[in-house]
Amino acid sequence: MSDQHHLELKHVVFVGRSWEDYCQMFNLNEADLQGRNVLDCPGGAASFARTAASKGVEVTATDIAYYFSPDELLAKGLEDLQTVQHITSQREDCIEMRETNPRFASFLEEMTATLHETVADIREQGYGTRYVPGRLPNLPFADGQFDIALSGNLLFIYSQQLGRDFHVEAVRELMRVTREEIRLYPLVSTDGQESPFLQDVLQLAAQEGWAAEKLPATYELMPGYELLRLIRN
Repeated sequence: MSDQHHLELKHVVFVGRSWEDYCQMFNLNEADLQGRNVLDCPGGAASFARTAASKGVEVTATDIAYYFSPDELLAKGLEDLQTVQHITSQREDCIEMRETNPRFASFLEEMTATLHETVADIREQGYGTRYVPGRLPNLPFADGQFDIALSGNLLFIYSQQLGRDFHVEAVRELMRVTREEIRLYPLVSTDGQESPFLQDVLQLAAQEGWAAEKLPATYELMPGYELLRLIRN
């Protein structure tokens, strides 16, 4: 494991969402995924690939985190969850949501359970098939290897850490390995405002001839946010 990988992992939170979270974030249902080869990038600590396998859906998760051992990932995830708990306990909007949204009140417990489930699955599966080490904007996959790619909570949300060139090249790379479409969520940076790089991505889509549409997400923990769907014509 290189020092570069350690540095990059340090600056990205290793927490995970569930199958249900993914369906809400990306405006999907199980029927949308059946018979399609799906890429989850970055997969992080999400249990999406694990649950997908139980439903007969083929999902490959890739992440820079998968260059590390399960023990390292578990330690990193538990540390990051403590950070998330501290931040959300201080923010007024999070305090209000905790009081009004039953799901928000229990999301840390859900994420902790998801982390343990995913790390256990990584221990069982190993790296190479369901979980593949990789990093944007240079993925270890062939052109058009997947039907659909889902990319959540990296692009746009980390606009302060990842610049314009990274966003453009990452989207270009996701489309390279995808035959049909990619979906990106959310479209805001950490301040809740639209990412300054969204227009650059839309311009890339126009140049490449990809159809682009914004869709409402139904994710209970981040109400009112949208996703971007880019489709090959």
